[in-house]
Amino acid sequence: MFNRLFWLLFLWQSSTWAVAQTCPQAQANRILHGNDVKAIFNNGGDMFWDLNADNTFKVPYRVNGPTPSTLFAGALWLGAYDSGGNLKVAAQTYRQNGNDYWAGPLDRNGQTINQGCSNFDYLWQVRRWEIEAHIADYTSDGTINGPVPEAILKWPGRGNPQFRAQMGFPLPDQDLAPFFDRNNNGFYDPMRGDYPVYEHGNPNAIAEDLLWWVYNDAAAQHTQSNGAALGAEVQASAWSFYCGGNTLLNQTIFVRHKIINKSGSTWRNFKTALWTDPDLGCGRDDYVGTDVASRSVYWYNGDNNDDVVCSVSGTLGYGQDPPAQTITLLNQPLSSSLYTISGSTVPPGDPTTALGYYRLLSGIWTDGTPLTAGGSGYNAGGGGAVVQHAFPDPPLPVAGWS
Repeated sequence: MFNRLFWLLFLWQSSTWAVAQTCPQAQANRILHGNDVKAIFNNGGDMFWDLNADNTFKVPYRVNGPTPSTLFAGALWLGAYDSGGNLKVAAQTYRQNGNDYWAGPLDRNGQTINQGCSNFDYLWQVRRWEIEAHIADYTSDGTINGPVPEAILKWPGRGNPQFRAQMGFPLPDQDLAPFFDRNNNGFYDPMRGDYPVYEHGNPNAIAEDLLWWVYNDAAAQHTQSNGAALGAEVQASAWSFYCGGNTLLNQTIFVRHKIINKSGSTWRNFKTALWTDPDLGCGRDDYVGTDVASRSVYWYNGDNNDDVVCSVSGTLGYGQDPPAQTITLLNQPLSSSLYTISGSTVPPGDPTTALGYYRLLSGIWTDGTPLTAGGSGYNAGGGGAVVQHAFPDPPLPVAGWS
């Protein structure tokens, strides 16, 4: 049985929270499939797996026949100290040891809203053709005449007067899902020609497929990281474009996390990361690397033949000339990149405490040892240049650290 290799991408760093609520784990998920990528998103901070040990990031997706997957799972990690020096951590992996995120937004006091754990255990989805039909209806005579697509009526834009009738519960008066506000009154009203977008206020931010959901880390005790809650609300979006002839765009998805401090106190030394479990087809011989200049991490096969069927897991491989997978940060610096290998609780193994999670978020090993260039990057005895990124050199020439 082989160990699993995990990537952590650290997006940015910047410079008496009690949990009194109880919520069940989020179970909702939806599939984003607007181009050659078919990917699943869950409403619990985790992505790309279906909660039943099945990876669902299929690319290029084949309608007829099985499709290999390039990664197994991913999740958002957060960490900070409050003004009193207390550590706060939220992380998610496979929920096998616990859970740190729950569905729904938080109010200004950091409490869940409208039975948010159940009501908001939902991912809203809208497609390009629905939005374009809605726009055409309005622009024909300045009014909405025909039936409005259900996805547009349900969209949780602030002040949506259709929301309660569609979803069965009221929408809180706060900014949630982004939309184009045709009359700039600050409220979403599809009957006045407003429509969902992936970038608030931008009438041209229309994707082939768009998802939006919201979750928080404050609804119950953290049992994955064992960290105290930050009081964070996370508004997440994922979208894709279809563009004939553009292979790169057709095999790319975009993800945005809007992280809001609802704790009522300042976060100090705030850090966030994307935890990723890369499995490129058959994951037994995957390697990883960092392209610092492009703010990217990537993984690739160890040779030019990705086993068509893994001998251990039975996972479908890519065969000859396998692809590589990249995650690129578009609007934040890549301050650090680090990896862990499961099956051990000592570096470079998995974290077991909130401090261990925070140290990984800080770009150092779980025992506080810095990342150093060369070899595995772990040198408990000291020596070696301290660095921020693991494996920053390209696979060839072999003289580099890769």
